[in-house]
Formats: sequence, C-alpha cells, structure tokens
Amino acid sequence: MSKRAHAESERAKLEQVIGIIERDFQRIVTESFKSSDDKVKVVNLSSDFGKTLNGRVGRVVGGATREEIEDAYRGNRHARARVKVEGENEPVKLRLCNILPCKLRHEPDGGKVTLTTARARDLAKESVEKQRLARDQDPGSIARIEATDAWLAKVEGGNEGAPIPVYKCGALGRPLTKGHENGWENLRNQLAPACSGDGEVTFERFGYGLVGVAGEHDRCVVCHEPVTADGDTMGLPCRHVFHRRCLEPWLKKRTDEGRAPDCPTCRTELQMSHEVYTADYDCEEMLKRRFDEFFISGFCVCCQSTVMEADPQVYLDPLNGMPPQVIQRSQWPAWVKYGVRYSAKEIGGNEDDGHFMITRCQGKGAEKISVVGSFGS
Repeated sequence: MSKRAHAESERAKLEQVIGIIERDFQRIVTESFKSSDDKVKVVNLSSDFGKTLNGRVGRVVGGATREEIEDAYRGNRHARARVKVEGENEPVKLRLCNILPCKLRHEPDGGKVTLTTARARDLAKESVEKQRLARDQDPGSIARIEATDAWLAKVEGGNEGAPIPVYKCGALGRPLTKGHENGWENLRNQLAPACSGDGEVTFERFGYGLVGVAGEHDRCVVCHEPVTADGDTMGLPCRHVFHRRCLEPWLKKRTDEGRAPDCPTCRTELQMSHEVYTADYDCEEMLKRRFDEFFISGFCVCCQSTVMEADPQVYLDPLNGMPPQVIQRSQWPAWVKYGVRYSAKEIGGNEDDGHFMITRCQGKGAEKISVVGSFGS
C-alpha cells in the first residue's frame, strides 16, 4: 500500500471513530436531557469562574461539535455541551462530567460510612489480588491498584480515626494526553458522567445503600420500622433503603398504575423493571462487585449506584465463538439468570438462532466493553 493510500485509510478509520463518539455524545445529550424540564446542576469545576457556577442549575441546549471531538482525540481540548446556566446571559460550554441531571441524587458529602475499616480492608485485599492477575491493564487500573496498595499499607495496623480516601472518583474527568495511541482513551473520557458524590473514593462507604451490610442503620419510609443488618431488606440506586416486604409491593403498585417504579423517599425512577431489579438484588454480591468495579471505572460509591447499578450493562454471549455484545440488563426478562445457557427459542426467538448466556460486565473481560456500551448505549 502506498503512503497516500495508507494515510487515506487511517483517515477513514479516524473519521469512523469520531463519528461513533459524536453520535454517542449527541445521544447522551438528547436522551438524558429530553426537554426543558430536564434540569442539570453544575458540579466539580475548579477554575475561579467555574467555582461560581458550581451548584447552579441550568439546562442543556446543545452538544459538542465534530471539530471539538476531533480535537479531543488529538489531545488538544475537551468536547463540551452547551448549557444555559441560570443567571448567565450566554450558554456555557461544559464537559459531561460537570453536569449532573437534577433528577439524580447528589450527595456532596460523599455518603455514609457503613463498613468498618477492617471489613473494607479484607474486601479490598481480595479484589486487588484479582486485579493483579488481569491481562492488558490500562494505566488507570494500574494507578488504582497502586493507590489501593498505599491505602492498605496505611490501615494494616488498624485505623481508629476518620476513613482515609483512597483515590479520586473516575467520574471527575481526566486530562487529555497527546499522541495517536491515546486518542481512543481521550474520546472515551468525553462521555464520562458527572460524579454524584464528593469526588472521593472511600472504601468504608462502599456498603452505603446496600441493606444487610453491618453498620447500616435506617428506617423504612414505608412502615417506619428500623432497617436492620440481618433483615430481609433492599436498597435502591438512589441509596435509600427499605424492607423488601414493603418495597416490592410499592414498586409493583406503581407499575400496575402505569407509572414508572420509583423510590418512595425521593421519587428517583428505576431505569429497569422492578421485576428485574428485585430478582437480581443480592447485597453481598453487590458489595464485592463495587470493589471490583473501582478498578475498572474508578467510580465512587455514589457513582456506582447511580450509573452502574441503576441498569447494569451485561455481556450477551452468543456461545458460538463470536465476541459478546454489551447490552442493558433491563433488555432481558427477570427470569433470565447470569451464567445460565438458554436457547433463543426460550425467549421467543427462532430455534435456528442458537443459544446465549448473559454475564456481568465486571472482573475478567471487562476491558472488552466498547465505548458505545460503557455509558448506557
């Protein structure tokens, strides 16, 4: 192939990648902020002007240009949405990681401490050892492993004081890096959501909103009785907690009335059917997955519950040697279980379509998640 033909081929590939990110950026803008009623809150800006915007409300009026997205690929500047912030005459250009939908629960204090340092230490040790064995670790994962090792060294002899943050939340956004080899990672970062916590990853908070974890002391808003660590209870992605016997009838009633199932406390809507959410709910497994997820996305507990647990991405494996697809868990019925082989016919497909299995997008193989699937395709 001639130099000219090679250059044209590389340019065509770049145009394809930029086109994917441009479509995803616009899709996030249009789906997350569908109407003028979908307000956003400005968060996590650090410049002098940005600090005056933090906490203020506005609405998204436009997405990033193709030129901005190409510049992001090259490491020159970030792609930004256009936001009409209340009190400002002109729209302000902001990254997606700096605009949080007002319908999502924002906890600038970072959430409750629900795990003892000893319990958090044991879970972190188990998870980090798994990560050391993972292949093709990216620089972010390596940095989070090193940060966890440093944290473990600090708390090894016991920690009687306030919990020590481990790392900055991965939803705060990362700086651009020059070089063609970094282009894809630069583009992926343009789609990162805003942090809904305080920007710190603190392992002792990783049990927050997961009922059944020692240290969680709340009252069920439905029956007003205490929610105990050893009871049959359940939390929602907004991190409010209830007795399962109280929450399930509430969610079913909302669905039967033709409404979206939502939280009895804050009315945050579930992004999947209540049958799927309740069928998959397992406190201890979710707690372990939060530690594993930290090494993949770097998300704090608030971002994990808001982004990853509200409607988890899963692998759809066709079991025929082809790569798995990334889909939303809500796309499949509640009775479809993880790691179980099903025929396409069992879910209403054709017998010739073969078999499939769904597995979680965490742990081994998580690096295969495409940019399209990473943030809610």
